[in-house]
Amino acid sequence: MTDFIPYFAGIITILFGVAFSYALTDGWDFKKDKKK
Repeated sequence: MTDFIPYFAGIITILFGVAFSYALTDGWDFKKDKKK
């Protein structure tokens, strides 16, 4: 189980990076007058 933890942390980090980049480009509009 201890050997699996770094891989799990890497997968979580990649998922958060993809979600954050999606949020900045196409996703939620923090400023209401962005694109949509």
